[in-house]
Amino acid sequence: MRVTQTHLIAVDDVGQRFQKRYVDGCLGRYETTVSPEAVRDEVVSRLTHQSPPGGSVSLNGVDGDQDRFCGLR
Repeated sequence: MRVTQTHLIAVDDVGQRFQKRYVDGCLGRYETTVSPEAVRDEVVSRLTHQSPPGGSVSLNGVDGDQDRFCGLR
């Protein structure tokens, strides 16, 4: 099974610059700087994504039952 992870990390104290880290078990790691608007759009997209019934594999190849959002405390 192919495992992918996306990390969105604030790189300043005011939330104006974010680093997006994409880790793919087959392709390796990719990093880029993204705007707060791009972060917002990606988080909203992920949180509103509905997994197919029965936990089947979604279009992006990720098992919907394993999609998680972890907020910082």
